Amino acid sequence: MESLTFRKMNQYVVKDEQAPAYYSQRAIWYFAIFFGVLFGSVLMAINLHKAGAKRGPITMVLGFGVVYTILQIWFSNIVDLGTPVTFGLNAIGSSVLQYFFWPKYIGAETRYRAKPIWMPLIIGIIIMIPFALAIFLE
Repeated sequence: MESLTFRKMNQYVVKDEQAPAYYSQRAIWYFAIFFGVLFGSVLMAINLHKAGAKRGPITMVLGFGVVYTILQIWFSNIVDLGTPVTFGLNAIGSSVLQYFFWPKYIGAETRYRAKPIWMPLIIGIIIMIPFALAIFLE
């Protein structure tokens, strides 16, 4: 089995209507980086649910997102993290979603249709607005 690289993330996206519809690996990658690993974990958990995964893997993915986010917040309270470091930590968490959870529970070579990202994008922006306002109005 060939390792998953960023360039190959959407290699298995197809237009076949018979293929399952998942949020793409690239979408999960960017959502986890820009909105946080917890958000990316939710998208991955939705994919797992659509793939017919049992409660255990879904709980593991969501638990990973929650624990990773809590540890990231805790660490940022100890060390003054700048935006680049935060994005870097999000990229590490996103890598776990991409290189561990996706191949294990969905399959590295599973062909799928990419679900539209508009609804998660709107939800992510709505969630981020209060945080952005708090930062700018501080």
